[in-house]
Amino acid sequence: MTYPAGYNPSSSGGRRGSGSSNSGIFLIIFLLVVIIMIGYTIYNATRPITYPSAADFMIYHTFQLDAILSH
Repeated sequence: MTYPAGYNPSSSGGRRGSGSSNSGIFLIIFLLVVIIMIGYTIYNATRPITYPSAADFMIYHTFQLDAILSH
């Protein structure tokens, strides 16, 4: 059996490695979310104003829903 580079097959190293890989995955997910949020903010700031933002879209549809439900 071949191990990927940087993987330690010994029991103590393996246990330590699995713990660090879990926190690494969470760190990667967190960084991805932050990058997506920053990218989305920049995208919103640089795109033409003619399109409604996601928040305006949600508010608009909420008002539409209220109008439909009140009738």
